[in-house]
Amino acid sequence: MVFIQSFDVTGADSGPIGIATDGKYIWVVGDAEELLTCYDKAGNLIHQIDLSGITANFRGFDFDGKYFWIISYKTLQIYQIDRAGNLISQIDLTGYTTDPRDLCVDGKYIWWVSANNRYIFQFDKAGNYIKHLDVVAIAVSPRGITTDGKYLYIGDSNIDDLYVIDKVGNLIRNIEIVATDNVPCGLAFDGKYIWWIGYQNKIAVQWAR
Repeated sequence: MVFIQSFDVTGADSGPIGIATDGKYIWVVGDAEELLTCYDKAGNLIHQIDLSGITANFRGFDFDGKYFWIISYKTLQIYQIDRAGNLISQIDLTGYTTDPRDLCVDGKYIWWVSANNRYIFQFDKAGNYIKHLDVVAIAVSPRGITTDGKYLYIGDSNIDDLYVIDKVGNLIRNIEIVATDNVPCGLAFDGKYIWWIGYQNKIAVQWAR
């Protein structure tokens, strides 16, 4: 992968951790504030949506073309939210994890990271469990996740790598990113580029695959 750019996202949150894209804009959430922040791809802040009435302690999220899906560490829930910030539905993760991290949506399914057992869970959008992938042998500290449709990309905050795996859990390759930031968290794919949050430096990073 080739580094393209990075920009500061502390305007979104003092602890930026999740990133998503709707194709045109980059959206960021953090674990300190309860805001959904929109940036253009040059790093200019466009607007913010207050989600304080819905949840707190965000860990990651994605956009499926119509709705945002946001995962909360505090409540162990996934929230489906429209672009105006209205709550549509929620999925209870109790019993599956004590440390949920990022999630991504591949169109039909939600894939989300459980850091405590190092599993990648696959749920449908109604909240039904489909399966899980054990990535203990692949990732030391899985955090971020995105998909290009075919493969899953997993961020590891201990090894400073991104891992590319197929949807049955086989490692395809790994990508070293230590030169950019030592704590990769949320990941997103805009159809051409990989975007991710560098938690250590509070930046959004754009890479070409």
